[in-house]
Amino acid sequence: MPPRTRKAGSAAKPKRGRSTKKRSTIPSPVTRIPPEILGEIFLWSLPPVSEAPVREDFDIDESPWVLTHVCSRWRAAAASTPALWSLIVIDFRFYDHPLAAVKLQIQRSRALKVHFFGSHKNDAAPQIQMFQCLSEHSARWEELRLILTEDLLPLLPALRDRMPLLRKLGIYWEDGSEKDDADSDDSEEESEESEESVDCFETTVSLVDVSLGCSRVSSFDLPRHLTSYRASASWDIHRQILSQASELVVAVIYVADVVEWTETELDDSEIIDLPQLQCLYVSDVEILAHLRMPVLEQITMNIQESLICRIEDLPALHRFLAHSSDTVRRLCLQGLPQKTVAEAILKAYPLLEELAFIFDDGEDNVYETASAVINALVVWDEQGDFPRMTRIDLAFHGELFLAVRAYMKMIASRFYMHRSALRSVTLCIGKATQDPEYDCLKEWETELDELQDAGLDFTLVNGTNDVLAPMVRWLCRQKWA
Repeated sequence: MPPRTRKAGSAAKPKRGRSTKKRSTIPSPVTRIPPEILGEIFLWSLPPVSEAPVREDFDIDESPWVLTHVCSRWRAAAASTPALWSLIVIDFRFYDHPLAAVKLQIQRSRALKVHFFGSHKNDAAPQIQMFQCLSEHSARWEELRLILTEDLLPLLPALRDRMPLLRKLGIYWEDGSEKDDADSDDSEEESEESEESVDCFETTVSLVDVSLGCSRVSSFDLPRHLTSYRASASWDIHRQILSQASELVVAVIYVADVVEWTETELDDSEIIDLPQLQCLYVSDVEILAHLRMPVLEQITMNIQESLICRIEDLPALHRFLAHSSDTVRRLCLQGLPQKTVAEAILKAYPLLEELAFIFDDGEDNVYETASAVINALVVWDEQGDFPRMTRIDLAFHGELFLAVRAYMKMIASRFYMHRSALRSVTLCIGKATQDPEYDCLKEWETELDELQDAGLDFTLVNGTNDVLAPMVRWLCRQKWA
């Protein structure tokens, strides 16, 4: 049979149109994702809490709100994912929040993680209205981070016995320190008279993690079953809380009023027992004289006495070192201790496994002092000390970048010593602490490559605004969602 021929002038039948029509009926892979999986994916789009304070207005183009404006399917999936709406961040220091949007978010959520930052500079009425709206659902709170003002403080008593799920609490004071100088004398007198106690959290049965920073509050009543406690407060408040928190595992004790601390006549016989405490930060080594911690494993000491050269001149620290060497395995020295003091502290812990230094700038001969402390750890023979040391971290500000030379020399000596256990190093260099044209590690580039090739895990954080951020494990900072 002869082949068929197309008649002259007849148009070719479009084959592509037919295939295109077939393809248009094929559903997109995205449309076949189950709603519950789509909801899990949406959770990864949520901005972190740390970004909330830098916003200037409520933004509907941010997650989770933006997810409801893509298509009807996404809107339904987002609206039916309660975890997507559980985090509520309200910051009146920068902008007002639409109450209707917060109510809708509460309606779509189950458990709530509330971050409420009040401000004395802005109108108190919408802040009170917003907090009262949130308080109506306090039975669903799992986390609460609150910056108080004088107008918000009277609202707290109504929360008593209404927070059965609350596990984590952060409560701070927005103290109005930026008021006009003309009012400063009056405000100081008022603050002394207006000190109040907070007892609404005492009966919160699930609360285990607390962070405090309220200068106007003279007394806190908290549950006895706390496991984590972080506070910047007077010693009286610390003593009140610690003496009843025998189940603590983590404690950050920062004495806010240094003058009060140094002038207070403390009873040396008063000892607070913390039988389960494993991780401790102290802003002053004198605090150690009043604590008994038989299973302590990690301690960060802020050595403020930078001019003291003898450990005997720090009696509280000297006594503490004598009975803590059997348990402590992780040590961090913050501040700028003299070489002899640092050596005495290190000598007390021959079985250290992790060590860190957080050097502060601001003292004379800061570079020489820091280098001397670091050089004290250099291994000059194959045996060396601290045979179990697996990690050494360093963070610094100011002109201390010059001490990197001593630090790298010390790291190399400890890594290559006989049977070295050193495996991890973190170096944090603060922003604007050096000439941008000077690379403090350039001269060590070859040696650093060799160390990494040999198995050393070296982490460099250079030019960071917050030099302490990578050292969070040493400072025991509270972590939020």
